[in-house]
Amino acid sequence: MIKQQKFGLAIAIVTILLTLGVASFVGGRQLGHSEAVSSFMATFPNAVRRDIQAKLRDFVNAEDFGASQTANDNTAAINNAVAAVSSNVAGGGCIRFNAGTYRIAGTIVLPSGFGLCGNLRSKTDNGAIDILLLGTGSSGQILIRIGTGSDNPNFNYVQDIAIGFARPQSAGASIVTRNGHTISLQRIFIGINSHIGIMLEGGSEQYNYQLEDIEIGAGWRGVWIGPSVLAKPLLV
Repeated sequence: MIKQQKFGLAIAIVTILLTLGVASFVGGRQLGHSEAVSSFMATFPNAVRRDIQAKLRDFVNAEDFGASQTANDNTAAINNAVAAVSSNVAGGGCIRFNAGTYRIAGTIVLPSGFGLCGNLRSKTDNGAIDILLLGTGSSGQILIRIGTGSDNPNFNYVQDIAIGFARPQSAGASIVTRNGHTISLQRIFIGINSHIGIMLEGGSEQYNYQLEDIEIGAGWRGVWIGPSVLAKPLLV
């Protein structure tokens, strides 16, 4: 959260400086114009100055690729963010979101090593939360698919995000993965209208799932696990 706040602060500072053409002060010393707009320093003891572009690359935000809380469908923008990180960052990464609601008409696909990271700071009985991925597709929509369905995804995570659907679903699921391992799902709120909350489809390598602090509203099933070589279907 601190990094996200500083990320926003950095953008605000740069915008103001470029617009007004003024210098800034750090530690009682006035910075030159070029130094002020090209560097960043956190307001903590022992912080060091960093290049502003390096600072802005600390996080990949879905809105960097066109996601918008006013858009009817953010599927392509979020998948483009995943693809960009996949092509340029070894070992995967996390796509972050600003607080608000993002409408999704298709499926977000996460290859191995990738995650979606929000900030579920507050939740009330009526589902008021900070970040909501809202499915707006036809019935049977899969909102998040970990892996392509034919591979063996691993080291994926979804955390601190709420999921919902604009209308009741008679098929599909909020989160689906198949034959995966080392998958972490933490602090997720799945609201009403979901058919299956989390579907962990079977396979020969299905193991090491971490589900922590998951809340699922009304639906046909909360969690579907299996079948696999070692386990029969388990419905929760």
